[in-house]
Amino acid sequence: MDRSKCIEAVTALQKYLTKKTGDVEETNGSLNLLEDDEDTGSKYLQLIVTTRKYVSDHKNLKPKFVKVPHSLYENSEEKPSICIIVKDPQRAFKDVLQDDEAPTKELVTRVVGVSKFKGKFKPYESRRQLASGYDLFLADDRVITTLPKLLGKTFYSSNSKLPLPVTVLDKNTKEPSAIRTKGSIDKILHSTWFTLDASTMIVVKVGLNSFDAKDVADNVEAVVEYITKSVIKNGFEGVRALHIKSASSPSLPIYLSEKIYSDEDVVEKRDEKPSEQEKKRKREAKEPKLTKLEQALAEVIDEEDFANFTKNKLTKKTSKPAAAAPKAKAETETATASSEAPSKKKVKMAKK
Repeated sequence: MDRSKCIEAVTALQKYLTKKTGDVEETNGSLNLLEDDEDTGSKYLQLIVTTRKYVSDHKNLKPKFVKVPHSLYENSEEKPSICIIVKDPQRAFKDVLQDDEAPTKELVTRVVGVSKFKGKFKPYESRRQLASGYDLFLADDRVITTLPKLLGKTFYSSNSKLPLPVTVLDKNTKEPSAIRTKGSIDKILHSTWFTLDASTMIVVKVGLNSFDAKDVADNVEAVVEYITKSVIKNGFEGVRALHIKSASSPSLPIYLSEKIYSDEDVVEKRDEKPSEQEKKRKREAKEPKLTKLEQALAEVIDEEDFANFTKNKLTKKTSKPAAAAPKAKAETETATASSEAPSKKKVKMAKK
């Protein structure tokens, strides 16, 4: 990746967004009434990584964190409002995390017990208002797996409101700990994150519109390094393109691979060995089909004689298909007649 192209693209994108914002303000309009509060105004710049192959075979909601040199939150004009979802009872955590002397006092805006989503926040409108009221949602790592069903698409339809796991208990006492919670929050505030879908695309926030273009480039390099080492199997060779954009702008390319496909992408034809089922099917196809009369014959004559009969039938069928049927039928009738005679005598002797 060429760093200079990244800086050039970010600069052009910021000029575009500044002009667009000015035009909107003049008309007292809005960028998009359907966008959420976080994306409105093109607050964040996003890096789009396009890969040659799927990055995952299923949708994975577990976020992957990337430490970046320039925080997306601490460098913003306003401190992010944080809502943390905890295991019940809610009061036990609220008293610790929002205590006047707690290091999390200025960080955590609201504490919500998970049971609230079965009552107060169960209606869709209530959850939507909660989602729009805070910049960042964190969740006790003990309840994180239960949240998709409780929170629904309001929180999980995009990464903007995705609850991020934090550790809230002391390692030794297993009691709510403001110090350990702050450590988890600080780690998140100095990172960016993304989730993997069953696709060839990864979208990651890499900066704010107010960032210097060089700072955005620093974050882009950190993210690309992580993805090529930890996510894509072939490293940078597995990257097809890199683009940068905002929620309301076109994407600008900062890297395009010269090779659309590599030799590894071409599937070679292999001479695969036939399976046991295929072998069985071929054997059955070669074996002559027996009529009901022939099946009855097989039960009364010797196995050796019957094997010779079926062998002769197969040979005649291969050489002279038209003439084989009458002869086989005649032989069958003769053999049947000869075999029925002794069997009838045995029956009469048994009756006597």
